[in-house]
Amino acid sequence: ILESAIHNPNLIVHTIGMLLSASRIEYSKGEFWMYREAFTKSVVNVIKAFDEQKNKILNLFGCDSLNYFDAAKWRNEEDLSKDAMEVFMSFAASSNKGPSTLEHRYLLEDVPAGLCLFSSVGKVAGVETTIADSIINLTSALLSRDFWQEGRTIQKLLRKETVSFEDIDKAIKG
Repeated sequence: ILESAIHNPNLIVHTIGMLLSASRIEYSKGEFWMYREAFTKSVVNVIKAFDEQKNKILNLFGCDSLNYFDAAKWRNEEDLSKDAMEVFMSFAASSNKGPSTLEHRYLLEDVPAGLCLFSSVGKVAGVETTIADSIINLTSALLSRDFWQEGRTIQKLLRKETVSFEDIDKAIKG
């Protein structure tokens, strides 16, 4: 369960792409192509940094590491001998237009449902989630909402105010 939730590519790429393109999204008035425009070398570096934090958490719970770009290749390409970044950029070049507003599911769903859960699990596991925390803070400010308050956390899911590493481990192993 934890692996599925944390390996969700949307919580990484949607949130990072939108946050780091916020002014472009608002300025473009609907003429924005996130996958084509947002994922420059420096933004890819942010994705890679997030991925490192994600994999540290997963490894602590005995889950396999999975590189975001390798996973994107497996989802989008039949020829797995191709370079993962080449496949990602090819997917990006053929993607649809959008989003046209910051009030979009890429932020309204992926931040509270994905990133808040990710951050709460990281805190319990003792792993820094600085990238996710920054996205949550900045998205909260951008949209004048408190995603920390609204968000799904491991504490809310387990219905416990205080959650330990063992609580999470027991919950995911059944």
